[in-house]
Amino acid sequence: MGRKEDEAKAAAAKAEEQKRIKEEAERKEALAAEQQAKVDEATNAMMEVYNARFKKTFADLEKEINMETIDVSWYNLSKKQMDDIVYRIDDMEAVQKFHAHDCNLNLDKMQQFIEMFERGTIYIRELWLNNNELGDETMGLLADAIKTNSYLKNLYLANNKLTCDGCTSLGEMFKTNHDLERLSLSQNPLTEGGGDGFQVLFESLEDNESCGLTHLYLSNCRLGDAQIKLLTTWIATRIPKLCHLELYHNNFTDASASPLLKLVEERRAEGNLFICLLHQGNDGVSKEIKDKFGDRNGEFWPEESDSEEDDDDIAYMAKARKALAAAGGGNGGDTGLGSNTESDSSLHTSRSLQITTQ
Repeated sequence: MGRKEDEAKAAAAKAEEQKRIKEEAERKEALAAEQQAKVDEATNAMMEVYNARFKKTFADLEKEINMETIDVSWYNLSKKQMDDIVYRIDDMEAVQKFHAHDCNLNLDKMQQFIEMFERGTIYIRELWLNNNELGDETMGLLADAIKTNSYLKNLYLANNKLTCDGCTSLGEMFKTNHDLERLSLSQNPLTEGGGDGFQVLFESLEDNESCGLTHLYLSNCRLGDAQIKLLTTWIATRIPKLCHLELYHNNFTDASASPLLKLVEERRAEGNLFICLLHQGNDGVSKEIKDKFGDRNGEFWPEESDSEEDDDDIAYMAKARKALAAAGGGNGGDTGLGSNTESDSSLHTSRSLQITTQ
């Protein structure tokens, strides 16, 4: 009798455990579905904003409206779409800013755009190309095209797989370009590639005694003590106007941070505003040294990041990206926004843009 009771209790316990496991699986499944619904909602909200802005940009270009800013960011542009843009803005003096970050741009898609710079028929002052697939070869062609460009002031190239070869190309550009004021190379492995392109980049400043750089972004570039010491030397001798330097998440230590700090303090003592941001990451730099990179009142400088969230649409998209991240969906800039359909009609035989958006 006791044995049967024990078996019955064991069976009941097993059934209860199976029920618990099933309920837990159902709970997790429901939670995952809820999170996915939030991701989908946030993604759809961003897609609506992206597509609306994208369509408006092309509609305005089609009407030949002079536009100061061309913004096609976060849209997976096809080659034909990029060529259509070039055809529209070539020789359009009103265009001052071109924002095309997170567009999956590569050498093939950038060819016509670069040739436009070579012809000198574009007057862009601000070029945003962050988070694309440019690589060293595209960088070489772009750098060559802007060697003598006196219009371009701000160039943003973060996260484009640029290595030593890309630095070498930029170095050649700096030998003759005296007008570039802001340069972002963050999130590029600048010390990779079998040489020291970083050294070449700054040695080029020997031939450019009037370097106009005021803002330099070099966060997450795998820079060590050798590179930071070199950078400090060239800032002191060849980049007199520099007032903003970002070096987050690199690999240097107090050995190079101390000489850089000395330079920053000397500049500030002379009455120059010099923001140097390296507090995040850089575990080899002591807290004592990091703290001394604060402002003259001992406070940290507010971060002046190379981002562009300054209008209603951008602010809305920033909010949507945060919602997407909170929902567990990652960065909204990677949504892709569907495919782009290319038309068979010739670009140069029609004044109408052949663009299909989804």
